[in-house]
Amino acid sequence: INAAADQDWISLRALLKQKVDVNATRPDHSTALLWTAHWNNLEATDLLLRAGAKVNAADDDGVTPLSQAAQNASLPMVEKLLKAGADPNAARISGLTPLMTAAHTANLEVVKTLVTAGAKINASTTESKASALMWAVQDGNQEIAKYLIAAHADVHASTDKGFTPLLYTARNGDIEMAKILIAAGVNVNESGSDGTHALPLAILDGRGDFALFLLD
Repeated sequence: INAAADQDWISLRALLKQKVDVNATRPDHSTALLWTAHWNNLEATDLLLRAGAKVNAADDDGVTPLSQAAQNASLPMVEKLLKAGADPNAARISGLTPLMTAAHTANLEVVKTLVTAGAKINASTTESKASALMWAVQDGNQEIAKYLIAAHADVHASTDKGFTPLLYTARNGDIEMAKILIAAGVNVNESGSDGTHALPLAILDGRGDFALFLLD
């Protein structure tokens, strides 16, 4: 683990030749494989996997190597880990899935790969109830939002605070993203679960152009 964390690849190879336990953990339950994913080292990851490293081992926060690869927006690492049996729906303690992370880090190919591997489109975080689509909308990632919607993401979902994808666009003043949602069946008069509407929210946040768009 120390060798992987310190990027000491020579020592890592030497230790593997000595048949050390590749699934040993630190007190936080991080493994050598989690660190090679963190550093996006494909070769070292291959060595660990061939030596029997558990691809779905997670640290105390629930971070798996696949979750780390999604955080890095590394398509080659994501593909390698999925091929080795990584669970695309293994979530962090917060409920954050690799797909949500990929939607946030804005790598469309990583998003596509995870969905193809069986990632649940409408999974949401434990407390905030935010979905992958909400991450994409909030961050203004239009192509990812379009792809998720085409893959049947719920455009009407609401967070625990009552925020829907449309309300995120109102807060951001993101007219183009709102057009995508409207084309997918969202009504401009739709409210969040707490009764908040996009028009007064846009006005309150000083998004005049967006308010006029809604009126039009």
